[in-house]
Amino acid sequence: MEAYMRCVLGLCLAVLLGACGSVAECDDSEVVQAAISIVKNEALPDGIDVELVEFTMASVDTAAHDERTDRYTCQGILTAAGPEGGSVTGPLVFLSQASADGGRFRVDVPDVEAWWMRGEVTRGSTVPDCGDSEVFDRMQTELDDSLGFIAMLRERDVSTSDNPGSGYTFTVGDIAMVEHDEFNNSYTCQVSLTLDYPSLRYGKRDGGEKSVTAPLSFSLKPPVLGKFAVSFDLHRWESRNVD
Repeated sequence: MEAYMRCVLGLCLAVLLGACGSVAECDDSEVVQAAISIVKNEALPDGIDVELVEFTMASVDTAAHDERTDRYTCQGILTAAGPEGGSVTGPLVFLSQASADGGRFRVDVPDVEAWWMRGEVTRGSTVPDCGDSEVFDRMQTELDDSLGFIAMLRERDVSTSDNPGSGYTFTVGDIAMVEHDEFNNSYTCQVSLTLDYPSLRYGKRDGGEKSVTAPLSFSLKPPVLGKFAVSFDLHRWESRNVD
């Protein structure tokens, strides 16, 4: 039997394992795989296809053993490797202990996010240049997903709307390369960005429309575990260009 359980604030996760018997020690393959499974299913950011990521655990050791409760505190070095050469490697602390019902033992990761936040990151080598069609499509998609965010920045009552981005439209124009960092294989790019949006009076829509076109700088970085990263500061762009 195997079941997942989320604890307070999502910081502690557990997998119930096995049948009757003593608690498995840290280097037990079932314990190690359960700890990996927790990270695989809970720690990776949205948008990453976990089926394309390979997980390996090295240097598994017992940090402590509480003989009274028969709980093992375990540690290991967990590596997640993406399909394009990127990886995250960092220490992972996990527990193997008796379950409350006494019939199974369970594996916990006390802070599943710590591994991702503190791990050593190696980026892959694959990233398109600024003018690639996939960059254009990614920009358009991410900007369209941000329309509600722009409305929220401008309007007082946008939270009551079923579609807060209604009336807002981003149009991506020409994209140009500003700089290419060959050592890190990253690009700094600039796009001509147009936003059509509703005009406001005292923080509420007055039925009018406005439009602004201004450059937006963004960066392209090689992937870690998923696709290449597109990074831009839309809040700053909005504060400088949208009234």
